[in-house]
Amino acid sequence: MHKTLLADYPAERRRPRAARGPKRGEAHLQVLGYLSPETRGSQAALRDFVDDVVATMPYGVPAACLPLTASVRQYHRDLDSGGTRALSASRHWSQPHVAPLLGQAFARWP
Repeated sequence: MHKTLLADYPAERRRPRAARGPKRGEAHLQVLGYLSPETRGSQAALRDFVDDVVATMPYGVPAACLPLTASVRQYHRDLDSGGTRALSASRHWSQPHVAPLLGQAFARWP
C-alpha cells in the first residue's frame, strides 16, 4: 500500500533523496511523516515502509532507529487521541512487537 502513497509524493522531492542512498536518515523521517495517519497515510502503510527499510538497510546506518522512531510517534498519537487509547498508552512499551525496539536499534547502529 505504501508504494502507492510514495508514488503520490512529489517527484521533485522524492528523486534527490532516493539518489542519496540508505544512509540518509532525514529522508526516511520525512517519508515517515508523510505516511503517518495524521497526513494521508495509514498505520499499515507506515509499518510496510518501516519493514521495507529495515529489510534492505546495511548495518550501522541511522535508519536502524526508524522502527523506534515510528513507535515513539505512535505512542504520542495514542496519548494525544484521548479516550481509551490514551489510557492504554502506558502499556505501549510492554507490547511484544514494541518492547525489543530499543535493543534492536542499539544492535544495528553502533
